[in-house]
Formats: sequence, C-alpha cells, structure tokens
Amino acid sequence: MRHLRAGVRHLGPGKEPQRGLRPLRPPLPLQEDRRRRSPPGGALHPAEAHEPVDEGQRCFGGDGRRMSARIIVGDAVDALRELPDQSVDLIIADPPYGQTSLPWDRWVGGWPDQCRRLLKPAGSMWVFGTQRMFLSRAAEFARWHLAQDVVWEKHNGTGLFNDRFRRVHESILHFYPKGQSWRDTYREPQFTNDATARTIRKKARPAHWQGKTGPTVYQSEDGGPRLMRSVIFARSEHGRAMHPTQKPIKIVEPILLYSCPPGGTVLDPFAGSGTTGVAAKRNAREAILIEISPEYADIARRRIESDAPLLQPAEVD
Repeated sequence: MRHLRAGVRHLGPGKEPQRGLRPLRPPLPLQEDRRRRSPPGGALHPAEAHEPVDEGQRCFGGDGRRMSARIIVGDAVDALRELPDQSVDLIIADPPYGQTSLPWDRWVGGWPDQCRRLLKPAGSMWVFGTQRMFLSRAAEFARWHLAQDVVWEKHNGTGLFNDRFRRVHESILHFYPKGQSWRDTYREPQFTNDATARTIRKKARPAHWQGKTGPTVYQSEDGGPRLMRSVIFARSEHGRAMHPTQKPIKIVEPILLYSCPPGGTVLDPFAGSGTTGVAAKRNAREAILIEISPEYADIARRRIESDAPLLQPAEVD
C-alpha cells in the first residue's frame, strides 16, 4: 500500500512528479449519529414490536449494486450474541459514555468482547468516547490493540464548569484485535484537497518504526491531495438532531471509508437514528444496525429510506 506525506506526490531521484492521485469527492452534508438511549418525550410513535425484531431494508449503493441495511431492535449485547462469527468488516460504536447522571447514559458492559469475534480477519473497530471513558473502561479493551486516534473538533463546546478548559472535542479510537497484525488490517488512507504547493527533500534515515529509508523528494500542489489530518472539524448536530448524541455524517464517513472495503459490511451496535446506515448506503457498504429503542429504530429506518429514493419498503422479519 502506497503512503504519501501531507498531500504530496512522490518523486524518485531525478524523476518527474507522479500524476493521477484520486481526488477526494466533495464533502457530504452533515447528518447524525447514535447511542443506546431512551427516547425523549414526544418522540415519533414507537415501532409495533417492543421485543428484538429485524427490519430488513434493501437499497442501491453508489455504484448501482444492490445493498442492504438491517435494523435489529433490541439490547446491544443480546443482539451481538446472535450474530455469526467473522461476519462484518468494520464496527463503528458510539456507546453510552457513562459520564453523567442521565438515566440513558449507562455503560453497557461486555460489548467490546462480543464485537471482537464478529470481525473478519482484516477487520477493525472505531469507538467514540472521552479520555475519561476509555481510561475507566480500559479492561474492556484489553484484547484489542490501539492503532490510532482521531479528534472530532466541534463548532460549539459542552460542559457546565467554568473552571476548566471549554471542551470542544470528542475522541474516536481505532482498535484492531490482538493476535491480528496491523499489516493485515484493512485500511484505505483518506485525502483532502487542500495541500499547499511546496517541495520537500527528506534525508536518509536509520530504521525506527518502518525500517531504514533512503533520501526522498516530495512535491505538492496548491489545492492538491494530502493525507487527511487526525483532527477533523465538523459542526455538531445541535439544534437539528433527532437523537441526543447524534454525530454528523462528516465525521462518520471518513472512518467508514478508511476501514471498510467497498461492498463490505459495517456494524453499529448503538445505532441511534442511523447515521452509520446512511453513510454506508451512500458509499456502497452493507449495514447492520442495533438499537434498543423502537422509536429511534423507526427514525433510523425512515432516515435511510428518505436518503435512498430507490429503497424498497422495509421488511419486518
């Protein structure tokens, strides 16, 4: 796999710049995300079934291939236990952080271990959270390697304390199972078209993480591609969210494209109002969504349907 630094085109000694790097598509409009939550008063009417059921939805992906979105209404851990081993390529999870006294903000024990067995051999998992959440729940991730972290920078802050720095970010940690090598883990680096024109000459370096490297020359162009940065700005969904912890599609889509192969399957065990399903449909991926609230499962179903004009009516197993 070819890796480039900061939006640059690689040049061999005495060679012309390589061309033809795939440009990034224009950013998609903001949308939402998820968590295991109880609906607020006055939400949309509940689905007919209040016990675990599946709602199968069919749609067409961006390449015209017939895709599917499956919504499972029920407890996350119970539903995960029913899914077959090695059945998904990627997991995107936005669990309850367990950081407040709100009745719906309760950590769900045991879900990381259940997710681990569901991943295919090259699969990985992205988890939204705070540093406090990850530190306090470190034992639950003991069977995972931490690969990297991404910071979601919001346009507005949260928190009630005036004696601390105003919190305007959330963390997204990338894990892959212990026993699996990073080399064998699927990844497709993402690029943004905002590089600045410059030429960089790198000297030969001794072996560190990636082994010994020789001298290299890089060249970038104004507005050309560069590796997407680990701090991603995206406006939050405050004021228009259909779910109290809804995430914007602008933050979900890059991690989906990075870690799920085309035509692959992404699982969201705390689906909320279905942002992962919308992002999967737009990018020709299959989706399995688990949501404990029938109200939010119904919102997710309708969001996916309204975002996909060619969707057939949802089927209930």
